[in-house]
Amino acid sequence: MGQQVNFYLDHVDTVALEQTIRTLGPLLVLHSRSPGSEPRVLESVSIEENGQPWLFVHLVRPEDLQAVVTRHVPAQGYWTIDVIKSPVIEFNRCFFDGTILRRGRLYYVDGYYNAHQTWEDKADSFQQWAKAVLTRAKKVLKKHKADYIGTGADAWLSSSGGKLVT
Repeated sequence: MGQQVNFYLDHVDTVALEQTIRTLGPLLVLHSRSPGSEPRVLESVSIEENGQPWLFVHLVRPEDLQAVVTRHVPAQGYWTIDVIKSPVIEFNRCFFDGTILRRGRLYYVDGYYNAHQTWEDKADSFQQWAKAVLTRAKKVLKKHKADYIGTGADAWLSSSGGKLVT
């Protein structure tokens, strides 16, 4: 079963949320694509490639890094993280072009059906940490309809006439 928090964040909100999450303990940020089977570790969630923000990263505790499962995507020539089997939180950043702000999210699954078609829970320690991350995000962000919004995104929305997009 999956758990998620949907939100609208500007760049400053994104940095602040990452800093808040890091107060829960050591954290690694993984790129969603790698040239090989080993996940690429990043310095932060706010990365750019070819001058564009990269919107899809994963959060993992250092002690869970070896349990991250990757899948090869031969047609594209890269490896990707298997969110279903890995002890990771998917962090989808918000796309922002000055006129629209697309919704982002934190998402994780607490178990999956294994090769024998039986349900396998992820480790309790991962589930507790992941739940704490989502709970912390909800506490520091403001409720906005069914989603959450950061301070900067809320100010932009109020002053700009911009649009939130799901």
